Amino acid sequence: MYLLITTRVLFTRVVSFNGVLFSQCDSVTAAFSFSSMLLIARKALALAHSKTIRLTTREVHCLSSILLSPPLVSLDLPENWVPYSHPPSPVAFEGEQKTVVIDGKAIAEEIRTKIVSEVWKMKNDVGKVPGLAVVLVGEQRDSQTYVRNKIKACEETGIKSVLAELPEDCTEGQIISVLKKFNEDTSIHGVLVQLPLPQHLDEAKILNMVRLEKDVDGFHPLNMGNLAMRGREPLFVSCTPKGCVELLIRAGVELAGKNAVVIGRSNIVGLPIDYCYFSFSSMLLIARKALALAHNKTIRLTTREVHCLSSILASPPLVSLDLPENWVPYSHPPSPVAFEGEHKTVVIDGKAIAEEIRTKIVSEVWKMKNDVGKVPGLAVVLVGEQRDSQTYVRNKIKACEETGIKSVLAELPEDCTEGEIISVLKKFNEDTSIHGVLVQLPLPQHLDEAKILNMVRLEKDVDGFHPLNMGNLAMRGREPLFVSCTPKGCVELLIRAGVELAGKNAVVIGRSNIVGLPMSLLLQRYDATVSTVHAFSKDPEHITKEADIVVAAAGVPNLVRGSWLKPGAVVIDVGTCPVEDSSCEQGYRLVGDVCYEEALGVASAITPVPGGVGPMTIAMLLCNTLDAAKRTSL
Repeated sequence: MYLLITTRVLFTRVVSFNGVLFSQCDSVTAAFSFSSMLLIARKALALAHSKTIRLTTREVHCLSSILLSPPLVSLDLPENWVPYSHPPSPVAFEGEQKTVVIDGKAIAEEIRTKIVSEVWKMKNDVGKVPGLAVVLVGEQRDSQTYVRNKIKACEETGIKSVLAELPEDCTEGQIISVLKKFNEDTSIHGVLVQLPLPQHLDEAKILNMVRLEKDVDGFHPLNMGNLAMRGREPLFVSCTPKGCVELLIRAGVELAGKNAVVIGRSNIVGLPIDYCYFSFSSMLLIARKALALAHNKTIRLTTREVHCLSSILASPPLVSLDLPENWVPYSHPPSPVAFEGEHKTVVIDGKAIAEEIRTKIVSEVWKMKNDVGKVPGLAVVLVGEQRDSQTYVRNKIKACEETGIKSVLAELPEDCTEGEIISVLKKFNEDTSIHGVLVQLPLPQHLDEAKILNMVRLEKDVDGFHPLNMGNLAMRGREPLFVSCTPKGCVELLIRAGVELAGKNAVVIGRSNIVGLPMSLLLQRYDATVSTVHAFSKDPEHITKEADIVVAAAGVPNLVRGSWLKPGAVVIDVGTCPVEDSSCEQGYRLVGDVCYEEALGVASAITPVPGGVGPMTIAMLLCNTLDAAKRTSL
């Protein structure tokens, strides 16, 4: 059975799901705006409470009662949803039944009644109320209606509201000036910009100006990145998706393991609701723009330096990953892989493709060194003595040496502290000869991986693991500084094999922050229809058998059997698992997540293990490091 949520709807939103009818989502969306406002007001009060301020005993007691009051809604973003103590009867997924109409208006009214009580208590006890600022640009009727409803809802719940109206032809600078004012106003706890904006304005730039802790719409890429990544928590979740999930939970719909289909992929609804459940040439382009900008400024360059710099700017991209809305194929593309009929299975030679890319990197590094006297620099932090981590790091250092990239290795003991690692990272962040920094994963369990990875400066995050990079990868119309190396290598293999991605059904097995998640996001960038299979998925074989493209990244040897594959599917096997084999010198051999022998003759193309994705991962790391160096070469 499938859970179906439509996001392209107007005014009254009605969705049918196997006998359950959802309506009035707008009411719940509005309720969540105020719930978020109240949450941030509580945080502000908690911060104030931790400082030295004058409070009577009664005020301290009242403030504590506000901070400790139960949440108004049930969306906790857990790994597994914990139901209410008295949950409604679960909705049946099989058999005939009457269609239940889920009354969003009534649920929203219930939430808003609780908000009124919370706001009144806050005002009565500490003399403050939540504050929401709304920026409206132009005179679009629907936008005016939405804003009017939000302001009215604030009045009805006791929340302070401020409306800033700007003309259709206003400049970005005027809007940013208003946003800066609201960001600094301590009586304003939430700021939203009503969308859409007029076409002459840069929506991404304007939305990014809203201070993160006031982004009650949840549209900041850092909030989106933290929502997408497992083990991270966004400050806010976008209101409409949050409202949809609340409706599902209150209707008693169990989400874990269900097949959910989201129709639409907007940044406002389609993209974030996906995560409530569950490129070198692009980089080179950014570098070229940065260098061109510097070149246009008044700087001292000899005629030879100008010529050499121009040759770098005009150099062709090393790889074909452009992150376009629609992929533009090569001028002389290889023959597309057939998806129907009998055929031999083509083995995609990742080692040969990676070698070709590395040869071009050598040329680029040599040119940079000869022309501007600099080479890219990569710093690697290795904690502990895990054998596989040591092997991976050794291969990365060796690849740097072979391509002329400077490498620095910092090794720390297994029992080191977070402070010691952060101290090393700060040093690398400030070192101008280091353009890329990576922390080898996994880290020992006593360390906070998210905290440590977030310490890597964004412009040196060549692994692409920073939530801001991940958020920008997820959102349409945004560009990450870096894309994670393994997914980037996988897409490069697909493109070089002549596999058309647009419109194809792709299944990604695994949802790790390192491979599964960014792989899904990247395939969506190329207009594939993407499904994710994970440990809670029911009947993964059936889901996988519908796929034109299968990317296996579960880390389970021989998980995907030949019977799982649709005839003619293209298979990218990311898994690298050691299995005992006495016939091998080491006593083991490496196998992938896909049973290679069974896939031969069923798949139209497949990557081998070893010799497939692994070499591409390192090649993409070198590409990202070179790109980072080109951005700062002046």
